[in-house]
Amino acid sequence: MKEGVVNSAFVSNENLQLHRDDEQKPHEKAHEEEFSEGPCGWSGFTPSCLQCCNNAKGFVFFFGLLAIVQSAVVNGFFSTIISTIEKRYKLNSFQSGIIASSYDVSSCVLSLVIPFCGERGHKPRWMAFSAFMLGLGSFICSLPHYTSGLYVYGTNESDTVPATNRSEDSCSTSSLSALSNYFYVFILGHLIMGVGGTSIYTLGIAHIDISVPSEKSSLYTGVGYMMTILGVAFGYIVSGQLLNIYVDVDQLQDVALSPEDPRWVGGWWIGYLIGLPAAWLLIVPFLGFPKHLPGMLCKLVTPVCRE
Repeated sequence: MKEGVVNSAFVSNENLQLHRDDEQKPHEKAHEEEFSEGPCGWSGFTPSCLQCCNNAKGFVFFFGLLAIVQSAVVNGFFSTIISTIEKRYKLNSFQSGIIASSYDVSSCVLSLVIPFCGERGHKPRWMAFSAFMLGLGSFICSLPHYTSGLYVYGTNESDTVPATNRSEDSCSTSSLSALSNYFYVFILGHLIMGVGGTSIYTLGIAHIDISVPSEKSSLYTGVGYMMTILGVAFGYIVSGQLLNIYVDVDQLQDVALSPEDPRWVGGWWIGYLIGLPAAWLLIVPFLGFPKHLPGMLCKLVTPVCRE
């Protein structure tokens, strides 16, 4: 029998509410599921001790650590060691400029693609993806140290060409070419780091903005950018100290050089090696965050949602 129109005058409030719930449009239910908030944890493992991090402050804390790692490796470390890399792998200034710009090229190409793909996705997982790519790119940039052999300096203080790559009067062209081919390895590493860095400052900042009250959005965003600036300063300080360590750390006792000697090559690769575990350790906490932090649905429903 076909049901007629429900007259609210003859139906109790409880039954009327149930009827209205049944008439809720499917797309509205899907909308609620899309913006559902969950606990902090991994799959079914959601201990109560982790729920203290399930808020905007917890997310911004780990976001700040990721921003420090990204800016330290990309901007701080590389800017300090670029002259050392030129000396070690016989690169010219033009090649160094291409390596430095490869990060920006990657970010520019993906600055529209990644936000489009991750707009409705799980943004904390995108942050985990960023941490993975940053660590991978950092590791690739350190690979030339392990595959190019020991650095052997010349006999004269003005001679920075490895002795193993020299004849009596000139350097072997083939050996120099082999060293300069590592130029492409550095480009690959910085391109991969550019993929990771793009997500941080597009999806990460967007996630912070929609997860906090409107009046606090600029404060949390400012904290994230402040961590980026601190990361650059941290990278400059640490890499400057690392360059006082001889490039082949296990051969230091056999080297009669000082950092003031023009033939000296410092440990340029150590900073990249530090960046690998520093970035990959952040994958774990980002994978533990839910798709939406508690309070986000309240902010979407009401103009001003106070904590």
